[in-house]
Amino acid sequence: MKRLVIFCVLFVLIGAYLFRQFSHIAIGAKPAANAPTDAPAGTWLTDFSAAKEQAARENKELLIDFTGSDWCGECQQLDAKVLNTYEFQQFAKNYVLVRLDFPHDHELSAALREQNDALRNQYGLEGFPTVIIATASGQEISRSEGYFGAAPAVYFASFQPRHH
Repeated sequence: MKRLVIFCVLFVLIGAYLFRQFSHIAIGAKPAANAPTDAPAGTWLTDFSAAKEQAARENKELLIDFTGSDWCGECQQLDAKVLNTYEFQQFAKNYVLVRLDFPHDHELSAALREQNDALRNQYGLEGFPTVIIATASGQEISRSEGYFGAAPAVYFASFQPRHH
């Protein structure tokens, strides 16, 4: 019985320690009031102008995800099997992430809808999902259209930046 109590106490202490160590990773956590205005690595921005400014400041490229989050099956698979993985988090450290959504089941603000439509035309989108790597100024470097179940490493291989 004494061993069981000791085990339970140790279990609770270790659990509390691990929770404290990793609680900052919680999805949807808000940054501290004194946090920098730039989005942290791995955060998807929706404001294209702000993303370009951040990319220029950080000397990074843009990774732009054109998605239909609530209706496009391939988009949802890409999110689940690639964009929401640890491998993607590591890959994405080199980019400022931009998500341009074209939902059917909920309304975007008029400004966001106009921005997304203009960018859809600017980049000549033909389908969803389309992921584009671009310079900080928005000039396209490479793209991937559609998603056919590729593992993250295979998917990333198509996005090796092409420098001129």
